[in-house]
Amino acid sequence: MKIKFLNLLFIIFLLTSCKQEIAKTPEELRLELWSQESSKPNDYLELNTVTLERNKIKEESFFSSAKYDGSLLKGKIKNSASIASFKDVVITIEFYSKTNTLLQSKQFVQYEFFEPNSIKEFIIKVYPPEETSTYNAVISGADSV
Repeated sequence: MKIKFLNLLFIIFLLTSCKQEIAKTPEELRLELWSQESSKPNDYLELNTVTLERNKIKEESFFSSAKYDGSLLKGKIKNSASIASFKDVVITIEFYSKTNTLLQSKQFVQYEFFEPNSIKEFIIKVYPPEETSTYNAVISGADSV
């Protein structure tokens, strides 16, 4: 009878001890966070203050008008990740007509490193179609470092 009681106690001990979770080390937690952040760059990278301005190459004078060469897309890329760094951010620019018809879509790669919690400015020279009324710029991808 005593042996059965001890066996039962031993089984209960094993079952209750198996339910306890082992605490993760700081290094394991950091690796888990890095894995989560680096697998979804679009969740942590965003475009801010994006503008499209005509690229003036010659000022207006008394005898001639101003000259332009395409447009400049300017803005900032923000990396809000805590640990993950990214590189080679792909920006997709879409140009739309007055009727909201997609006229053109182009991708440009910013070959730079984007450290955690950082903001970097960018300037891209583009040639939008003449019929362009509006545009949209989004981050469509990046590589984790």
